[in-house]
Amino acid sequence: MNRLDKLIFEKSPNGVAFVRIAELAKIETGNLNANKAEEQGQFHFFTCSDKISRTSTFRWDNEAIMISGNGYLGVTHYFVGKFNAYQRTYVLTQFRNVEAKFLHYVLKAKFRDHAIANAKQGSVPYIVLATIADFRIPVPPLEVQQEIVRILDTFTELEAELEAELEAELEGRKKQYEHYRNTLLSFPGENIQWVPLNEAFDLITARTSQEIVENRYVGVEDLAKDKKGLSSIGQFTSSTTGIAFQPGDVLVGNIRPYLRKIWFAEFSGGTNGDVLTIRRKANFAERINENFAYQVIASESFWEYAIQHSKGAKMPRGDKAAIMKFLCPIPPLIEQERIADLLSRFETLVHKQNDGLPAEIQARRKQYEYYRDMLLTFKELAA
Repeated sequence: MNRLDKLIFEKSPNGVAFVRIAELAKIETGNLNANKAEEQGQFHFFTCSDKISRTSTFRWDNEAIMISGNGYLGVTHYFVGKFNAYQRTYVLTQFRNVEAKFLHYVLKAKFRDHAIANAKQGSVPYIVLATIADFRIPVPPLEVQQEIVRILDTFTELEAELEAELEAELEGRKKQYEHYRNTLLSFPGENIQWVPLNEAFDLITARTSQEIVENRYVGVEDLAKDKKGLSSIGQFTSSTTGIAFQPGDVLVGNIRPYLRKIWFAEFSGGTNGDVLTIRRKANFAERINENFAYQVIASESFWEYAIQHSKGAKMPRGDKAAIMKFLCPIPPLIEQERIADLLSRFETLVHKQNDGLPAEIQARRKQYEYYRDMLLTFKELAA
């Protein structure tokens, strides 16, 4: 019997009480607008994002748990020190009969699903204070909580170290892939034709049916950054139809091009004007391989060009006319197919979630979450 099992056996052999959050901590909300974020701010600023911002003022200076009330619903952060919070972020302090870090581990494991299931519907789904206040969690004796925190702290640190090693290896492979792609697409000294995109491709503006858009809508927020393709299929809430895309099209996120959002379409659907839909012209069908064209548009040369020709400061957008003047090489079709095949296989190894290192990283996370959930599962004490 290990130390934790022994403690549970001694302290709570018949189970533990399940208690409302309102009985364990003071619950408040922040009062700042999101625009109070400052990149060079001195203090942590907790918003409804999964990322932590900075700001120049602080309201709290203590141990706290932050819960996002909209946006990334139910995401939690634990922090000790001076900080501030967005007006839709809930802040838990003044903990009673519970270790704050134990409560954070429980909330991180169990609360987000509850928040999503009980969200109020509006332009942005949100939760109210009662969603948190009435949420019940297991509260074992403090000695048991402290031992669980010690175990999870250690496991979290080990998991983070391992994940950092895997991320570093993955980043190395990405750089290798980009170098390989740029080398294959440079064609130094070769006598091949280069044409502007608008000569061989159309920028699609035609509309598709509302039904197709509602079921297969891809907005800029559904494209993963850093050329990782499609991250989700979104919902189209406008009464108008969307811009039609079809298999073989290249979809490029045109807001903040430095995010490098791009997807080689695998099905038909709809998008909007913030996503460029680039389609090979019919008269180039026997001269340009669509997958090869995607690799050209995904290259760093393209993204550096798009960033250079973007307009705006806070929310830069690519210049569509300039982008369509980017030069595309046209080597022999058989060479295009060879290059596209090589780069597609390499891309799969680097980016796809079911292959290579990304899958190993996901496996480590799932292993950690499984172990964490086991430690935080208790039999409820009979009334």
